[in-house]
Amino acid sequence: MRHSSENRPVLKIVLTKFDYALELAALLGILFTWIVPLIIFRQLPDTIPTHFGLDGKADDWGSKITIFIVPVISFLLAIGLSILNKFPHIFNYPIKLTEENVLQLYLKATRMLRVIKLIVVLLFSWIEWQICNISNNSRLPVWFLPLVIIIPIVLPVVMAFTLTNKPFSGKREK
Repeated sequence: MRHSSENRPVLKIVLTKFDYALELAALLGILFTWIVPLIIFRQLPDTIPTHFGLDGKADDWGSKITIFIVPVISFLLAIGLSILNKFPHIFNYPIKLTEENVLQLYLKATRMLRVIKLIVVLLFSWIEWQICNISNNSRLPVWFLPLVIIIPIVLPVVMAFTLTNKPFSGKREK
């Protein structure tokens, strides 16, 4: 067990089956985000919506090649979150780390980051699906914007509160 500059132990967290399932779901989401535009690319009009106003109407347009911006951003965010998740000893925690709670806090924090990564990937997949579906219509559903705003704000806040709740089972590599 190594220690970081703040005297936090550097532990290697062993993934559970649930953690692997979260990682697999995120990978499938990324693949979906790439496959959908690849399949329908030829059917897209030359100009597609690239931005939408608060009313859900398209207010900016671009070349159909811009359909690949969302998959690129989703992929880069997922990679960044995966790399960050390798370093739970640098995260901020709402309570003081002790020898008794460090493993549980690392486990919860890395799990929370996996869930956030999955949500980000799924939101981007859904956004890509919506853009592909409305490229000829140019209007998003009314509930689209509130959902895209609420989920990334509310869910991480709720999950942060779980860091101070009861522990769950997990292992670390020795």
